[in-house]
Amino acid sequence: MSILSYAQLKGLWLRGSEGTRYHTAAWATLMAAIAEAESGGNTDALNPSDNNGTQSSFGLWQISNGTHAAPSPNWADPSEQVRLAIGKLDSQGVTAWGTYDSGAYKAYMNGATAPDPNIPGNPTGQQAQLTAAQQIDCLMQNPFNISVPDVGQIAGGPQCLITKSNARAFIGAGLMGAGIIIALPGIGMIMVGTAIQALTPLTRDLQRIPLAGQYVSGRAIGAGISRTPPRRPPSQASTRGPRRPPSPGAGQPAREQALPSGG
Repeated sequence: MSILSYAQLKGLWLRGSEGTRYHTAAWATLMAAIAEAESGGNTDALNPSDNNGTQSSFGLWQISNGTHAAPSPNWADPSEQVRLAIGKLDSQGVTAWGTYDSGAYKAYMNGATAPDPNIPGNPTGQQAQLTAAQQIDCLMQNPFNISVPDVGQIAGGPQCLITKSNARAFIGAGLMGAGIIIALPGIGMIMVGTAIQALTPLTRDLQRIPLAGQYVSGRAIGAGISRTPPRRPPSQASTRGPRRPPSPGAGQPAREQALPSGG
């Protein structure tokens, strides 16, 4: 809750009415006096039984839409209250305020008071703005949050279950994860191809090296063991020299020598 002085109310009006026909010192002096008469400068002023209990009035200028509902989600923000008051001026005129008709505002009129531009922040208004922003960003409301007239919000957990910002973040993370999963096979194939290209020269060099047991120019390669086929030992016949033909009568029984014939 913030209580604004008359000078601050004038400064607030001049700041909030910029760009409208109400942006004058005269209107600032008048509307600051009406705010003092209506709410005492209390930005959070609330009259739940205005107009014989048929409506609720809110804020510095006691704005009402004819019901008990707030005229704006962030009605407690002083700048928003200026905007609502200008809307009431445009639609109903200054006579819409009872304190103007009764003349109660005149007790606060002071044209000589300089406007004070230093307007303190209103915690309630800031919270209302935050709540309004969250409602705009909300994708899924909490069904257990119930608003009861004259009581307020009955909370059953967070007001918003899923915000649009969170949903966008979840979708983005999901798409990123899916992209990584899809890209993994391609990355693997690239790595395999790179490895094959790197190993190709080595493979060619290895193909030029004879393996153990292979013969090169009649000699075997491997661990210093000769694999030249062994020669057959020479036969005994070959050690005795060439065979001689058998002598006559060899192996046959001796024949009787012929007797010399007689003379």
